[in-house]
Order: sequence, then structure tokens, then C-alpha cells
Amino acid sequence: MNVKETKEFFKENNIVALKADKGNEARADEMIAFMQELGNPEGAIPFYAIYGPGLDEPITADALITKGWVYESLEKAKNDIEESEPVEETVSQVSLSK
Repeated sequence: MNVKETKEFFKENNIVALKADKGNEARADEMIAFMQELGNPEGAIPFYAIYGPGLDEPITADALITKGWVYESLEKAKNDIEESEPVEETVSQVSLSK
């Protein structure tokens, strides 16, 4: 997902990508619990969750993904993007550290 084409697609469509860092020992248990809530019982990585206004539950994957999967999942997740409020700032990485 960290390639120029995908980054441009995210920017053009007001998509915010967040990355959680399970390597922070102080918050690792919290991260694993959250992944388990999303359907990843082992807390395995990589793990992806796509949220959007067009979904009741996130689309998840716990294996290597393809560019096609990313775009297909984003299409399912989005609502009418023209009616959505634009995101003023794109976050490329968020660490769950204190």
C-alpha cells in the first residue's frame, strides 16, 4: 500500500491510512485485543481493516494483499465520495505509543 499510485489514489479520494505499531510493548496487548475484535484471533500481522461510510463492518484481511484487493475493498467501503466532507490532513502513519 505504500507506493506512489496508492498514495495518490488515497489523496484524490480523501482516504486516510492509519498504521498501528504492535511493536510498542506498553500497548501490544491493547493492539492484539483490537485485532481480535476485528476477527484476527491470533493477532497476526500483517492485518488490514478498511472502514468506510458504505460499510456496517470493516473489510479485513490477514494475509498479503494485492493492489486489486485494496482498490476493490475501497470501492465497497466508500459512499458517494462527492457528498463526503474532505479530509484536511492525511495521516500516513499512527503509532499506538504514549
